[in-house]
Amino acid sequence: EAAEAQRRAAAEREAAQRAEEASQLQLQAAYDDALTARRRMQVTSFALGGVAVAGASVGTLFGLQSRSARTTFNAATDPETKRTAADLTRSKALLADIGFGVGLASAVAAILLYPKEPLPEPGEARVTLAPHGAGAGVEVSF
Repeated sequence: EAAEAQRRAAAEREAAQRAEEASQLQLQAAYDDALTARRRMQVTSFALGGVAVAGASVGTLFGLQSRSARTTFNAATDPETKRTAADLTRSKALLADIGFGVGLASAVAAILLYPKEPLPEPGEARVTLAPHGAGAGVEVSF
């Protein structure tokens, strides 16, 4: 009976060790997934920051062109030249507004998407925003 009990105890120890190893592998995989998701959000945030800079640049460029067209409108004397300059001023101003709008929206999205909190320690509960939709959730790492 003692030998049988020792064999069962050894088998239970081996099973517990295998379960612990499997658990550690799952934890490492979850941690790697969290790092990958964090990096992906950082890259997305930086890309949106670039779009924000480009939008602001486009808005500034077309704003300056619109201002130049307005100067042409003010200097024009015949009605046809005034009409052409007015149309050009409106179209350039609209493009400037679109550029600034895209830049502002991209900047806000970049700020909101950038991961602000450090990676949680194992076993720590934290409240996060849901990445696909609105709401909040609790995430617990083991």
